[in-house]
Amino acid sequence: MLGSAKRYGLLLVDSDLVRGALLVDALAQVADVDWIDWANSSEDASLKAVSRAPDVILLDLDPRDSNPFETADRLAMAVGGASPLLFLGSQANHFLVRRVRGYPGGGLFNRASEGFRELLAAIDSVAAGRGYLPSAWDEPTACMRGDQAGWGSLKPRDVRLLEIISAGGSNQSAAEELGLSLRSIEKSLNAMRARLGLRTTAELAVAAAFAGVIHPCRLATTSV
Repeated sequence: MLGSAKRYGLLLVDSDLVRGALLVDALAQVADVDWIDWANSSEDASLKAVSRAPDVILLDLDPRDSNPFETADRLAMAVGGASPLLFLGSQANHFLVRRVRGYPGGGLFNRASEGFRELLAAIDSVAAGRGYLPSAWDEPTACMRGDQAGWGSLKPRDVRLLEIISAGGSNQSAAEELGLSLRSIEKSLNAMRARLGLRTTAELAVAAAFAGVIHPCRLATTSV
């Protein structure tokens, strides 16, 4: 049973019919819930969230969605922050953690590395307003490097390149949009990493968001 004495009302939002039914059944049997409902579309989820005021909304992050946070934004607006969101993803990366932290009291559960016992603990923590992140998560050191003077030397084309890469675009797609060769794109990224003391393109993208060079909402949300 969940750790708190309170019985929870839970809303699961998952477009996968089989997986959604299995999780609802498992939670109904094991968790100390007052009620649990399930929605498989954004519209249905918003209606149920408003009418039932769940203690926690569990929202699946499906990598097949073009923007898996579109439903989250709609839900957050519908409930006005009254029902915290616990996201269910298959990994915990820099982009997901930063995006999830934008929702009051929210959490991110890593399906790939955490079990059902951890899911119950995550629900308990989010319902209590403490939020939740996978235990193995470490805040990337790159995120603390946003005030380096090197950002000021970026050209508009460099910023656009960072936006494309951070939104999930490949080096090839960036080359095509900017009208440059693939080699030129790679050289630009290498130069930016070297100038800022960063090791990877992922670190570069995260640090750019923290520095305000690119808008954090443009960070990739499809790699879950």
